[in-house]
Amino acid sequence: MNKSDSISVFQLILLSMTFIGLKTHVMLISPLIKTAGRDAWITVLLTCLLTLIWVPLLVYVNKKTKGEHLFQWMKKHVNKSFTNVVIFLTIVYLTLMEIVTLRETITWINIIFLQRTPLIILVLLFGFTCCLLAATSIRTISIVNVFLLFFIVILGFFVSFTNFQFKDYSLLQPVLENGYFPVIKRSFF
Repeated sequence: MNKSDSISVFQLILLSMTFIGLKTHVMLISPLIKTAGRDAWITVLLTCLLTLIWVPLLVYVNKKTKGEHLFQWMKKHVNKSFTNVVIFLTIVYLTLMEIVTLRETITWINIIFLQRTPLIILVLLFGFTCCLLAATSIRTISIVNVFLLFFIVILGFFVSFTNFQFKDYSLLQPVLENGYFPVIKRSFF
């Protein structure tokens, strides 16, 4: 990767914020609430603690591979057939995740904002935009993300402050009403 196509740590953090926000709001909140109920917020805290264990593991692997791309390192140190299988499975996983995210996002947009817009129009519009950005560079994606994230944050604060008067935090109690199992199950699965 040449220097003109690299991004800063700050840009990577902004990309992560967008990905995590999209993933949680679009795909995770409903199943989380269905499984863990009113204790879903405890599940989020437990998962954050588990992430504190995961991050040092990633740093350790990065130091052991001396910052080399993981797939290149695997090709040098592990069986090439196994490496190719891991690469193939990673591509399949990311493709499936992209399809599900696109489907869920389009469905959400269609229900919330654009009820009368045909789904095929939304799919073509979003699909074309994503393909166009993917065909450019990570730097272009990062620049577009900065503008997109700005509006996401502004609208998020607007929705939060507008709905503040209707929030009833007493509904969060009793804590662990159904025991520990639903919280632990949702944290790991």
